[in-house]
Amino acid sequence: MPRITGFNVFPIAVPPDGFGSDPRNPNPIYSAAVLELLTDTPGLIGDSFVFTLGQGLCEQAVFLDHTVRHFLFSEYTAPPLEQLAEGPELGNFCRQMLADSHYNWLGGAGVSRMAIGAIANALWDLCAKFRGTTGWQYLAEKTPEDLAAFIDFTHIQDFLSREEALEMLRRAQAGKVQRIEALYQQGPAAYNTAGWSAVPDEMLVAKTRDMLQKSWPQIKVKAGAKYPTEGLEAALAFDFPRLKKVFETISHAASQMKVAIDSNAIFDPATAAEYITRLAVALDDAGGHRIAWFEEPTHAASALGHLQVKRAMHERLRAMGREHIAVPIATGEHCPAPVIFKDMLSGALGRIDIVQADYSRVGGVGDLIAITLMARKAGALICPHAGGIGLCEGVVNVQAFHEALFGPQAGAVVEFVEGGLHEGVYQFPARVKEGHYVLHRGPVGNATALTDLGKNTYRLPAGSIWRKPENHAWGHRLTVSTKGNS
Repeated sequence: MPRITGFNVFPIAVPPDGFGSDPRNPNPIYSAAVLELLTDTPGLIGDSFVFTLGQGLCEQAVFLDHTVRHFLFSEYTAPPLEQLAEGPELGNFCRQMLADSHYNWLGGAGVSRMAIGAIANALWDLCAKFRGTTGWQYLAEKTPEDLAAFIDFTHIQDFLSREEALEMLRRAQAGKVQRIEALYQQGPAAYNTAGWSAVPDEMLVAKTRDMLQKSWPQIKVKAGAKYPTEGLEAALAFDFPRLKKVFETISHAASQMKVAIDSNAIFDPATAAEYITRLAVALDDAGGHRIAWFEEPTHAASALGHLQVKRAMHERLRAMGREHIAVPIATGEHCPAPVIFKDMLSGALGRIDIVQADYSRVGGVGDLIAITLMARKAGALICPHAGGIGLCEGVVNVQAFHEALFGPQAGAVVEFVEGGLHEGVYQFPARVKEGHYVLHRGPVGNATALTDLGKNTYRLPAGSIWRKPENHAWGHRLTVSTKGNS
């Protein structure tokens, strides 16, 4: 009967080169605190991580190390895998970790909740591998009662009760086997970012053209980068012609590719509403162009702020007689817990249109299940956030689980980010073919296990890429030493 016997925690990172730049993060360093749960069965390892943007990697890795010790080797003890992988045991254990009173005192967001989420996701990965399957199929094949065991309904039951969740999950059982097999034939639809903030116009157009030829159903362009330093007028003057070029590039294609924008929470609500109203009207006047969604228009954790943006935009457009060009509001990648999504979806003041939960930002698999069910109830599109290191590999499991139970939603897409962080870095790298994720089969869990090459290249401080002179200074700043328990 396999048991968890130890663990490794270590940092990996990619040197900064402007890739991934956005209005709030002009020079991100894609990095992650990696967790490996070791067992007494050779080769059976549970993998997960917490994604970071560079500085803070040290603190996150140290905190993750201590958190694993607390929950798996001190105050708590995980059951043997044969027991943990069956019935409601994994859900109960994950929910118990999130309810720990000491860790709750540290807050329901940030390094604490992400560390617990990494443990929960590593246990999910481990159970799926133990059962010889993928993370998403392992969840999809659980009973409604076992899935409900993952969710703490205490603070969301005014919107989604346990009884409602069970009813949704019971209805989803019909046709599930066929939907699982269909997903292996064609995985969830994906979208890609053509326009990071640092990308010049000519490269943006070239990327758009390339992604159109590769049958991506949607792309995204970063917007609002000029606002913090130069103001609203400068932001509009910069973003409008860039987006106009993108729409003109795709306008003659037989199959129209959608275009979304993302401001990475750079605006206050009033400014965001004015910005998107004026931009949407200008693009409509320039050729009837439509923005697929406006992502993170304001502070990521403010449910009220997002709803204020949506309401103010609709009021402005109604006053102009242009209601037909209202832009859907998308957010969620920075939201740490289901209760914030509840506030954004409950309908008391309206609701956001698109839910973008992040695989490593929330408290792990239980939170992801709860958010998925709330979004389904609200009728919002589920479009998980990815990018960075490991997020594409991990988060597609969330969407595949959702589609296995409920089927695909028209217009729903999962983020994918290119950039050399997949092939050769992960044992089962994320891949997209003709605009859809390709799902791995077999005992791969969540597909977040690094290759030896990936570790040897990106691990801090000794990875080969960090031994290069031009990267040494950054590597020194990010370096952290954790002992593990292996």
